[in-house]
Parts: sequence; structure tokens; C-alpha cells
Amino acid sequence: MVCSRCISVLKRSLEQLSLTVEDIHLGKVTISGLHRTDCFSRVEKTITSLGFTILRGQDQRIVERIKALVDEVLIAPDPKRKKIKFSEFLSDELHLNYDALSAIFSRSEAVTLENYIINRRIDKIKEYLVYTDMTLAEIAFVTGYSSMFHLSRQFKRVTSFNPSYYKAIRARRKALMAESVVQ
Repeated sequence: MVCSRCISVLKRSLEQLSLTVEDIHLGKVTISGLHRTDCFSRVEKTITSLGFTILRGQDQRIVERIKALVDEVLIAPDPKRKKIKFSEFLSDELHLNYDALSAIFSRSEAVTLENYIINRRIDKIKEYLVYTDMTLAEIAFVTGYSSMFHLSRQFKRVTSFNPSYYKAIRARRKALMAESVVQ
């Protein structure tokens, strides 16, 4: 945003989102009350639609890279990679020690890196339980758990449900699909 026209166009567009623009100057927009993620995504969409780019800080780039790496491991299971702990894997990939990565992540996301990884693993397990015929042992292996027992215990602690509850959802889903094909 170099010229006054750019500043006024951006200010008007953000105010149309019912946001209070406190200040705009080269490279920085200050908006009061912008805390929710959905609100930020609307701001980002508006800014990019006007041809501007959001510059992210180093910490934000690290957090985005951490999330991408966690998803990469969980989406495309590689048996060799599962032997490595997430802490070692992330440290090796990002060339920072895990404590530094964890501190950056926690500061930015209001959740610890460890809990984020656990929650993403649990989400992937739910997906496997509902949408595949994989056994719990196979799911434990591809999601990097040392045993079915460890997976089940952590799953129950995080979701308050046993994995069998999600297997039952799969069975009901299959029954409903079979029923709708018959009709």
C-alpha cells in the first residue's frame, strides 16, 4: 500500500466487513477486535482480492510449516517415517530444536504442539475407523502408535469414546447406504 488511493480502497473494503480500521500505513493494517479465525480468513480474502499480499512473520511461517509436515505424515503414511518421533522429525525438517518449535507454536496457536499433534492423529484415526475396513492394529501402525492399547487409551481420553463407537458409526453408515441402494 503505497498510495493514498490504495489505502482508501483497502479501508473501505475492510469497513464493509463491519471491522474497525484503526490505522493503515505501508505494510501494516491495524484492525481492532480481529481475534476469530473465520474473521481473519474474510480479511485475508478481501485483501488478496484487491491484489495485496499478506506478509506473514517468521513464527507464522514456522507454524504453517509444522502443520503441513504433521498433515504430510498423517495423510501419506510411510512405515519408515513412523519409527521417528514427531519431535525428532519436525526438528530435523525445520532445523530448530523441538523446544523452540513448541514455544513458537504454543504462542501462535493457543494450544501446545504436542496436543495439536495428538488431536490431528485422533482426527485421522476417526477417519480410518469410519471410512475404512482397517483393523485397530493397522490404524495404530499407520498413525504411529506403539500399540492398539496406547491408541485406544489416548483416543478415549481425547474423545470420551472408545474406537468401537466409531466402528459402529461405520456399520450404521454402511447399512444406510445399502438400504438407500435397495430403495
